[in-house]
Amino acid sequence: MSSRRISADYVRRVNRVIDHVLDHLDETLSLDCLAQIACFSPFHFHRIFSAVQGESLHDFVKRMRLERAAALIKNGDRRSLTAIALTCGFGSSADFSKSFKKHFGFPPSQFDRDRLDAMLATRGEDRDVLCALRSTTPFADDEFEVSISQEPALHVVYIRIADPISGDNLARGYDRLIDFGRARGLLDQATQIGVSQDDLEITPVDKLRYDFCLTVPAGTRGAGEICTRVIPGGDYASLHIAGDLERVARGWDFLYRHWLLRSRYQPSPEPAMEVYRRTPLELGWEVYDLDARIPVVAL
Repeated sequence: MSSRRISADYVRRVNRVIDHVLDHLDETLSLDCLAQIACFSPFHFHRIFSAVQGESLHDFVKRMRLERAAALIKNGDRRSLTAIALTCGFGSSADFSKSFKKHFGFPPSQFDRDRLDAMLATRGEDRDVLCALRSTTPFADDEFEVSISQEPALHVVYIRIADPISGDNLARGYDRLIDFGRARGLLDQATQIGVSQDDLEITPVDKLRYDFCLTVPAGTRGAGEICTRVIPGGDYASLHIAGDLERVARGWDFLYRHWLLRSRYQPSPEPAMEVYRRTPLELGWEVYDLDARIPVVAL
C-alpha cells in the first residue's frame, strides 16, 4: 500500500518501530515492546503494521535478520556463522540455518557469489535493475581513493521512500523533505544524506527503502511523515563519486566488491550512506556529486 494514502502520523509511528528493529536486531523484539514504541496497543499494532508496511511484523523482523546476516556474509564478515547468527538475533545456529535455507533456498554455509547470481537469475525485475547498474569491467586499485575517517553521530530528520527506483518516487519524496526543511529554515546549515537500508542484491525491489535525510540540531522535531533519528558515529570508509548513476553504481561496487575484500576492515551492521557534496536539486538528478560511506570495524 502506498504511504501517500496512509495517515502521515501512522507512517511516522511505524517508521519509529522499523528504526528500533534495525538498531536492535540482536535483542528480543517483543510485540509489547514494539507496540509501546509506536504508541499503539499490542492488540491493534500488529494489524496496523501489516497495513502500513505490507507484511506482518513477525515476517518483517525475520526478513531483516536474514537480510542483515546475508549482507554480512556477502561482504566478507570473517566471523563464524554462529557469531553472525547471534549478532542478527537468532537464538541458535540451527535456527539460523533452517530459516536462511527456507528464505533463500540454500543454507548460509553455501552462500557465495555463484549462489547469489543464481538466486538473482530467478528474480526478473530485480535482475534487470542489477544488470543495468552492475559494473562489468575490471577495477584498477587506484580507480577511486578510499579514506578512513571517524565521523560523529548525526541528528537527522528524514523521509522514508518505499520502492525508490520506481517512477519518480525518489524525487517526489525528496521534494517533500526539502519543503519541510525550507519551511523551518533548516536548509542553509543542513547536510543532505541518503541512507539505503537494503542491499539490492538481497532485498527484492518492491521491498527496498531509501531515507533522504537532513542533518539538524539535536532536539529538532519531525512532523507528519518526516521522522527523526540519530545516525551512529564511528569509523567509515569513504570515497568521492562524481558522475551519472552508472558512475555512482561503479563507485559502490568498487567500495564493496574490490576495496573492502582487500582491506583490513569489515562492514559494521549500520547502513551505508551517501553524503551529498552538491545536492540532487542543484544537479537536476542527471549527475551526482557525493561521498559514498560504509561503517567499518577492523578485522
